[in-house]
Amino acid sequence: MVTISIQLSDELFGRLQDIAAQTGLSSDFYLNEILGQQIGNLERQYAVAQLMPDMPAGRSLAYTLDDVERELGPVREILPGDAQGLIRC
Repeated sequence: MVTISIQLSDELFGRLQDIAAQTGLSSDFYLNEILGQQIGNLERQYAVAQLMPDMPAGRSLAYTLDDVERELGPVREILPGDAQGLIRC
């Protein structure tokens, strides 16, 4: 495990301390949870952004999850809960 130092606003730090006190879990626990989720979101956003240059050139097609389900049937139960982005074909 690595130790890092970050600066938080007083308001954000207070909110973090409040939720930690209410739940009995450490602020370190919540920071790890929050960072893990947000890094995952950023990774997905950057992956989608990398597809964008190919789309106007016709080298890549994109479908919404709703489009895929209309064609193939329900797939939401087999995808992660936040898989609402683009599917590359």
